[in-house]
Amino acid sequence: MPPSRHPSPLIQQFMHQKIEVTERIDKLVIGGKEKTFQTILVADNDPMIVALEAAAKAEGLYLRILMPNTMGTMDYHTNRLNVHIREAPDASHYRIEGLIIG
Repeated sequence: MPPSRHPSPLIQQFMHQKIEVTERIDKLVIGGKEKTFQTILVADNDPMIVALEAAAKAEGLYLRILMPNTMGTMDYHTNRLNVHIREAPDASHYRIEGLIIG
């Protein structure tokens, strides 16, 4: 039987917790036209991510943070915790929306 893709209750407690992010706007000229790109990153030393990383490490897992519009490889790692960060429904903040082992 394959291992569960769902993390332990210790890790599940981080679901829907607020995450501090930094946003950056970059403007590039592509084909003679200016394009605007938004980059969203987890703020350095965000306390919720630091705590989640410690809880995951205690269970032998490492984190992969997936921000909005981030693509990740589809390979499966039994020791990787995928952390999906999304904007809250009211757009007031970003939060952890998914925790999946793999």
